Amino acid sequence: MYKTERLSFQAESTTTVPTSTPMSTTQAATTTGTPTTTSSGPVYYQDCLDAFLNSNTADGVYHIHPVGGTPTTAWCDMTNGGWTVIQRRMDGSEDFERLWAEYAAGFGSRSGEYWLGLENIYYLTTQPSSLVIELEAFPGTDPLTSVETYSNFSIGDSSTNYTLHVSGFVPSTQDCNIYAVSGHFAEVQNGLEFSTVDHETVYYAGSWCSWNTRSGWWHESICYPYSLNGFYHQVGYTPVNGFHYENIAWYTCWDFIVPLMKTTMRVKRN
Repeated sequence: MYKTERLSFQAESTTTVPTSTPMSTTQAATTTGTPTTTSSGPVYYQDCLDAFLNSNTADGVYHIHPVGGTPTTAWCDMTNGGWTVIQRRMDGSEDFERLWAEYAAGFGSRSGEYWLGLENIYYLTTQPSSLVIELEAFPGTDPLTSVETYSNFSIGDSSTNYTLHVSGFVPSTQDCNIYAVSGHFAEVQNGLEFSTVDHETVYYAGSWCSWNTRSGWWHESICYPYSLNGFYHQVGYTPVNGFHYENIAWYTCWDFIVPLMKTTMRVKRN
C-alpha cells in the first residue's frame, strides 16, 4: 500500500535541503587519490578507481572519501576496473519511496540494494566521469538485458536540485537501443532536476511526477520514459496509484508497463 504518511509532504514540506560545499582550489587540484586512514583504522580511497589503482582487485564494499565530500562506503566493481556503484536494484528488499533528505544522503545496504546519495554522487562527479547503466528484465522478457555507456556524467549541487548532466552515448552490441521507441537516456533526461514527493519539480496531467512514479528521479516532463528508482513490481503488476509507469522503467528498451528485475548505475573518473 502506498505510504500515506508520506503523502502529506506533497502539500507542505519541512525537509531541509542539504547545501553542497564547493571544493577549494587545493581540493579541486587533487586528481589522484592518496589512501588515508583514521584513528580507528579503515583505509579511505578517493573512489573505487583509486582503490583499484592501489592494488585492490576484489569486488566488494570499500571506504571512500570523495574529494570535497564526506567519508562513506560504496560497492566497488573491480572486475571491470574500479567503478563506483551509485545505484543498485536486485530483489525489491530496499524501499525506494523516499523523501528529499534521504535521497540526498543515501540509503540502503551497500552489499545489496542502495542509493549512494546525491551529495556523494555530486562530489564523485566533480571530475570528468563516465556512467554505465546495466539493466536486466524478468525471465521471459525480450530483450532480457541492456548495458548503456555514457562518456560524460555529472550532477549539479543541491542549489541546482542536483541537475543531471549526461552525454556521450557510446553505442555497442550490448545496448538495446535498436528497440528504441524514444530517445536514449542522455537525449531525454539531460539537464533535468531531481525530484521527490516532498520536493517536486515536474507537474504533469494534474499531478506531480514523483507522486505518480513513486520514486525520486530526474523526471521528464511527462514523468517517463526513465526511472530506475521506481517501485519494485513483478511482471503483470497492477499499479497502486493507477499510474502504469510507477515501476522500474526503461522505455528505450521496454514498454513502460514492463518492470525491470535488476539495475546498476556505476561511475568512474575518465
